[in-house]
Amino acid sequence: MLLVFVTMNVALAADLADRTHVKLATEEVKLATEEVSLVCIPAIKCDDIETQKTAQTILEHIPGDPFSLDPDKNGIACDNKPKCTSVSSTFDADTEGWKQTHDGIYPAWDKTQGNPAGSFLVRDGQRGGQFRYAAPEKFLGDKSGCYGWELNFDLQMSSGGTWYSDAADHVMISDGTLTLRADAGKSPSRFGGWASYSVPIKESAWVNIATNAVATEKEMQTVLGNLTTLTIRGEYSGANTNGWLDNVRIIETEIPVVLDELPAIK
Repeated sequence: MLLVFVTMNVALAADLADRTHVKLATEEVKLATEEVSLVCIPAIKCDDIETQKTAQTILEHIPGDPFSLDPDKNGIACDNKPKCTSVSSTFDADTEGWKQTHDGIYPAWDKTQGNPAGSFLVRDGQRGGQFRYAAPEKFLGDKSGCYGWELNFDLQMSSGGTWYSDAADHVMISDGTLTLRADAGKSPSRFGGWASYSVPIKESAWVNIATNAVATEKEMQTVLGNLTTLTIRGEYSGANTNGWLDNVRIIETEIPVVLDELPAIK
């Protein structure tokens, strides 16, 4: 077991423990005249760390690479772990490849509506069910490296009809066999205006639609490893309504950490 003496607050130690799935024993102690935290860190392996980005953060902030996260010394920690690149659709000039599914018709780029202006517009086909927005290829494929990140998007609906205020399927993802759904919170307002949503890309936020049980980590990783569909619900009313989508992003959500200068670990 490795003992590391650093100027590290307890919140930082807890965050490190949460992101690496290891237990850190912390105790406030006096070292000379300086108040520090004594952090006892068990040996961490790449398999213990959720994402390559987290491994890179540890490599860059704890000098000396005491956990051998970069054995080939190329500056990249755990370079066999899948990586994730942020992707986004802000609809500044066109639909960016997004499509409609189910009850949607006449998909189009709307240059006037948006948050700010520029969005993806779908109209209600009035054929039963609710229309959804279907993501293009850049949001699909092997997204296993995005585990622990976040999906953000903005929605707007025109008003009218019976309003479904608490839909449980704002987002659905699938690998073609297994499908998970996420409840992002309250539906967009029936009186118009943009609503912003954030969905963690982690199993606790998702439900297996076949079992109606909270998804397991294995199920989440399975779907992310071969993501064939990602859809966002666009209709929340029984009337003939329009829906707009904007600012869809898969972004990194690791908590920014400011570390004091750390001593080299020998």
